[in-house]
Amino acid sequence: MSATARKPQPFRLTDEVKREHVFQAEACRALRIMLPRDAFVTAIDHAHKKDALTGAMLKGRGAVSGLPDIWFVLCGRLYCLELKRKGGQISETQRECHALLRQAGVEVAVCRSLDEVVAALRGWALPLRARIAA
Repeated sequence: MSATARKPQPFRLTDEVKREHVFQAEACRALRIMLPRDAFVTAIDHAHKKDALTGAMLKGRGAVSGLPDIWFVLCGRLYCLELKRKGGQISETQRECHALLRQAGVEVAVCRSLDEVVAALRGWALPLRARIAA
């Protein structure tokens, strides 16, 4: 490496990403408490930077952009939650992906707080085993 070449900098969460990261962690914990024990809950990892090569490799393996942050399966149905900080907007890519998921029969909601997560669960008439204080 020459003296003028820059070393790659480690990825650091920005305040915006930290807020969404904390919200996603809280929402996953809340879902695991509220949903019946046989629900499968997982999060999709979007919080790290990808270089062009990694992006191309993911796309080549079939990865799709715009996926919602949290996915859960209950009673054989798939539900997805896109989490945004207050004031955050979904991108056009996310909007298109969510539309395709809905066309395939998946329930998708965009939530900006734990109260909105609970509202989505209630709107889908899902059985809840516990309540949380949001």
